[in-house]
Amino acid sequence: MNIDIPSELSITGFEDSPFSRQTWPKLTTAHQPNNKIAEDAASLLIAQIRNGNDRDIIKLYTPELVLRDSTARPS
Repeated sequence: MNIDIPSELSITGFEDSPFSRQTWPKLTTAHQPNNKIAEDAASLLIAQIRNGNDRDIIKLYTPELVLRDSTARPS
């Protein structure tokens, strides 16, 4: 379609997989703290099993924007 990335169209992905660094242009993406999310989930599950606690717990995680070559500054 002859669309120039990023000057005519910016593209952003999610999860910051290794693929995002291997594409051309390199893909701007949002990095999730997957290890922290897994650790917190395991800790909550263990606490629930030990304490019989069945309350709902909501944790929020802020993704980190990883700027690469697939996005440009707004004009």
